[in-house]
Amino acid sequence: MAAAVAPEIEEEIRFRVVDPATPDALLTALRPLAAGEVRDRSYRDRYLDHPEFRLLRRRLALRLRTEASGSRVELKGAGEACAGVWQRQEWQQPAEAAWSGAVGELADGPVRRILLELCSRDAVLMPISVCEIHRRVLRLKLAGGGVTELFLDRGEVRVADRRVVIDEVELEWRAGCRAQWRVWAGELASAFNLAPAAHSKFALGLSLWNRADLPGMVDLAGERDQG
Repeated sequence: MAAAVAPEIEEEIRFRVVDPATPDALLTALRPLAAGEVRDRSYRDRYLDHPEFRLLRRRLALRLRTEASGSRVELKGAGEACAGVWQRQEWQQPAEAAWSGAVGELADGPVRRILLELCSRDAVLMPISVCEIHRRVLRLKLAGGGVTELFLDRGEVRVADRRVVIDEVELEWRAGCRAQWRVWAGELASAFNLAPAAHSKFALGLSLWNRADLPGMVDLAGERDQG
């Protein structure tokens, strides 16, 4: 990929909710650290790839995210995932909510430039899965100047008539010492019996689709989670 297209480095920690009462309990316990009120958001992600899986084969995941504030395409690159901690590259740019997946329809931007390195301008990306989430967001100020955002996600990933429920707690690093942030997140997980999320939403969608035995489907069992 062109070195000129510099990515952001995203770092987040995701946990699977074991007890349905946990999200509300977390909001109550973390209220003293809050930098503002809880915000409610809903979004819809459409994951897409080239018919020959040119993105997946390069350990890339592309999604079109649509929410009240607008729409954008996000491309997530290879990274590391260990014990719920995810660190990976990310590129994004604005897009129309009705974007068909045609590469040539995207405006110039970092995602379009990378796509044009992997496929032609006339290529049309195909849908992989849909993810619909209701998210509660709380910004937190930590000791030592650290800042993180708490996301409480509830929703589902869908492929045709197959679906899986999503119930997750996510912490995204914003500022401060990353090592201290990870320690704090680990202590929070222990206190609230949070289990590391083993798979990304993108990987769950691939798993659902892989069971459909579609013509030309590649073996995804060994592919790494990206989205």
